[in-house]
Amino acid sequence: MKAIIVLGSRIPRNNIHEELKMRLDTAINLFDKNSILILSGGFTNHKHKSEAGFMEEYCIGKGIPQDRIVLEEESLDTIGNGYFTRLTVDQIPSVNMVTVVTSCYHMERSEFIFRACFGNKYLLDFSNCCDFPRATTLENDSMQMAKAFFHGIGPGDISAVREKLYVEHLLYKEE
Repeated sequence: MKAIIVLGSRIPRNNIHEELKMRLDTAINLFDKNSILILSGGFTNHKHKSEAGFMEEYCIGKGIPQDRIVLEEESLDTIGNGYFTRLTVDQIPSVNMVTVVTSCYHMERSEFIFRACFGNKYLLDFSNCCDFPRATTLENDSMQMAKAFFHGIGPGDISAVREKLYVEHLLYKEE
């Protein structure tokens, strides 16, 4: 079975924005009877609904059966997307392939993070992105932060990722 993971994006109001719709439409076009959608995004801007929750409503409205949608609601950034979706995929024994869907400008960093989190355990596909324009300056800075975070962690060493996430990452650090 193929897991199609859609990376969330902060939702400033009570509805999803155009970039996130484009990501979801890309994933919906890939969806078939041998796949599930994993919608990845936590409670970043809203107390009562996660990014994944907003994404789920959109997908159901587009005809995706609710029982083929899995929500990952813990992630607060792309590193969290990689880590928490790895935990989610590990709980679904029939998954052997993972397709990551995001915006094209965001794919290089997403691939780096997902390869670090998933290692060689699954066949990974990063060939599906939506072309949404955005300045690359912030993305370059974010890539450098991701490289620093994963420095010294072997590919797929999810225990090392967990430890560093909860000890060093500002969004997840346990006080």
